[in-house]
Amino acid sequence: MASLKRFFHRKPLYRQIVEQAKGAGIMNAVAHQTHFGYSNRGRIQDEGYELGNPT
Repeated sequence: MASLKRFFHRKPLYRQIVEQAKGAGIMNAVAHQTHFGYSNRGRIQDEGYELGNPT
């Protein structure tokens, strides 16, 4: 149970990658978070829209 709790409370990989890019001195790094995926070998699904940066 404790390992499952740690798994779901980890920082998302895309955030880790952007932070590492910043630390490496890369000028720009952007991650677009989307709702995209599939389950149980079903068709790939997405919401069909993206939201702009709220800041």
